[in-house]
Amino acid sequence: MNKLFGYAWFTTVMPELVVWMIYLKSQGWTTAQVAILEGTFTLCSALFELPSGMIVDKIGRKLSLQIGELLCVVYLISYFFPQNRVIIFGGFIIFALGLSLISGSDVALLYDKVGDKQKYLKYLGYFNGIQILGTAFGNSIGGWLSQISWSFLFVTAIVIRVIAVLLVSSVDEDNIVVEDDGPFKVVSVLRFVRESKKFRRLLVCIAFSESAITLSYQYGPLLFSKEGLHTGYVSVVFGLISLLGAAAAVLAERASNKLGKKLLILLFSVSILSFVLIYTAHSQVLLIVILFMIPNIIYELWSPILESELQMISRESIRASAFSLINLVTSLILTLGSYVVGITSEDYSILQIVSVGCSLLIVVSFVSYLFLMREYAKE
Repeated sequence: MNKLFGYAWFTTVMPELVVWMIYLKSQGWTTAQVAILEGTFTLCSALFELPSGMIVDKIGRKLSLQIGELLCVVYLISYFFPQNRVIIFGGFIIFALGLSLISGSDVALLYDKVGDKQKYLKYLGYFNGIQILGTAFGNSIGGWLSQISWSFLFVTAIVIRVIAVLLVSSVDEDNIVVEDDGPFKVVSVLRFVRESKKFRRLLVCIAFSESAITLSYQYGPLLFSKEGLHTGYVSVVFGLISLLGAAAAVLAERASNKLGKKLLILLFSVSILSFVLIYTAHSQVLLIVILFMIPNIIYELWSPILESELQMISRESIRASAFSLINLVTSLILTLGSYVVGITSEDYSILQIVSVGCSLLIVVSFVSYLFLMREYAKE
């Protein structure tokens, strides 16, 4: 189990994550080109989302993680060829496939390794906590490593991925049964979507809110760079977001029990206000940083609450497929969002685009949540 926890740390330490846009911009890429690259990545993530689950069931959790990590190494190598657009785009497509193989396989392997299934949630809490801290560490060191040299940053990231491969390879998979549920139950899922208003409300609520936060997170480094923030401090900001987000996630259940449904209404309102105010904070770097951090942190409060709602209303036979469908919708929204950024980047600043785009996405999510509350009120 300790080896799996060690893997959880190293697989999420990605020092390139918060500075890769800055790197490509320094190599002559335009904002539009970066946005198209990001859109291609999210589109491929959407395309790989469903088939990757069937691949995992076919070849096993451990092998899927090994292949996924090695594909991530190939992606990191592509950064050494920034002037070759084909290699960079190919690297990001490979990265999307690698992450899709890793996503879900890690917690599935954890579930298989837990002898007493009643303790699974306990171990999952530890696992998620380690991953959040790993992300925070990677975000914190990325900008500073780039100050030494970009090559040093990417070599370090490759070494970290290799360590992750070695750790997961050392995990004993004996006596682990990989369940084969057959093909993806498209008809059953579509029937459930048609019949369940609550699920439709939650699908929109989760997908749009996650898209808003993810888009802000993706383009945050570029936004801060445009506002003159040092790349080292960009890493510190994202490291703080991860650390405070981890604390927020721990407090989610307690806060929900205390405030109930009012908590999400409050969180959505604060997030909308923060994204709107970013639009008016041009050149006020500290204010922009604070307004940016608020929704990214409190997202970790509402996300587990919404996912808990989804667990309760989903049918057991299609529970995993329901989550995959939401991930698919989220990826499609992110793909569209990235292309919108690319199209509008010539006429508007990245600050304006992030502010307006994320505000609109959160508003849609908030409205869908209010409709969900009305469904509950009818009962």
